[in-house]
Amino acid sequence: AGLTCSAVCGVSATPATMVACVNRRSAAHDVITRNDVFCINCLPAARKDLSDLFAGVGRVPMAERFAADQWTVLATGAPCAKDALAAFDCKLADVREIGTHSVLIGYVVATTQNNRAEPLVFQRQQYATTRLL
Repeated sequence: AGLTCSAVCGVSATPATMVACVNRRSAAHDVITRNDVFCINCLPAARKDLSDLFAGVGRVPMAERFAADQWTVLATGAPCAKDALAAFDCKLADVREIGTHSVLIGYVVATTQNNRAEPLVFQRQQYATTRLL
């Protein structure tokens, strides 16, 4: 299962830890908490289509979202986008329920990186990108 997550950030460098906020009504929520793993895929600007797909645009069934040959796995077996700028493969360390969301805290067990494109960001309810100096 997968989703587009608008709230993700690093928590600690030692141990390497990430946090992702996921609505408890999301189809992916229970899959993640049951499997105890997740992979944060930071997408390039050219992959707005993939972000939209996992945000539910077009109501494509979950299994079909992973049908294309654009996925791999790292250490945990969670889906990792082959063209992600960076991916953080995580083992679930803790879950905190706050309002409508769960705050998923994960220890990073593997990473991958590709610096050859501009990042996709979501700001002010629309997609954008940045330019690194």
